[in-house]
Formats: sequence, structure tokens, C-alpha cells
Amino acid sequence: MLRMIIKPTQAEVEAVLTAPDAGPLSMTEIAYRVALLQGVDPGDLVTSDQIQKAVSHYTLKNLLAAMTVNGLAVRTSAFRRGQNRPVWESREAHAARMQAEDEQRQAALMAKAQHGAWAELAARHDEEYAELLAVHLAALAPAGSA
Repeated sequence: MLRMIIKPTQAEVEAVLTAPDAGPLSMTEIAYRVALLQGVDPGDLVTSDQIQKAVSHYTLKNLLAAMTVNGLAVRTSAFRRGQNRPVWESREAHAARMQAEDEQRQAALMAKAQHGAWAELAARHDEEYAELLAVHLAALAPAGSA
């Protein structure tokens, strides 16, 4: 079991936040990754309670607050297990995620608009078809039945 308390540095927190697989991370996830960076055996950090005992959350919280103020990190929120919890990510990752979400929203709007246009075209086609069918049926009907 781990005996000392790890005090994360800004460089370690930046490395965790800018890792390619990072995404938005909670304080516990950041603490876990910092501990791994410092060479802690993952077997010593099985539960979140063990992670909180191993890594100074006070130091980590202050680092994240300073990085947020300096623009190096962005604090957002994410729904996890039914709770709205704060998460952090690098500024670049946040900007990229926001751009990707915006592009997805735009694509969904375009698809919806295109679907609306196709539905309108189909309705117009149905009206024209109904008129054409009425003309043909009238032409096929016996002369005295109309």
C-alpha cells in the first residue's frame, strides 16, 4: 500500500489533460493518471477512496483552478451516474470537442432540412400523381357515367 501522499505538479496535470485519450476527466480520474505518471502501482489505486488518500486533492484542486484561470484548462460538467459533476480538459481538446459537437448539430439540422425538402417534394409529387390519375380515370370512364 502507498505510504506517501503524491503532490501533483502543473506539468503532470497538463500532460494528463493533453494526452490523446484524455477527454473530459474528473478530479479522481486526473489524480489516478497523475499517480500512474509518478510510477504508482495501479494495484494500490483500485478504489476512488484509495486514489483520494494517495493524491493530494487539495493541491490538485488548486492547480486545476489556476490552470482554468490561466486558460490552460477548461472546467465543464458531465453527467455521470445520474450526477452533474465537474470535469476538466485542456483548452485545445475542449475547443476541438465543441467544434465537433457543433458540426454534428449542423449536420443533423441539414439532414432534417433535407428530409423536410424530400417530404415536401414527395407530397407535391403525390398531388400531381393524384391529379394525373383523376384525368386518366375520367378519360377511361364511359361518356354517360360522369
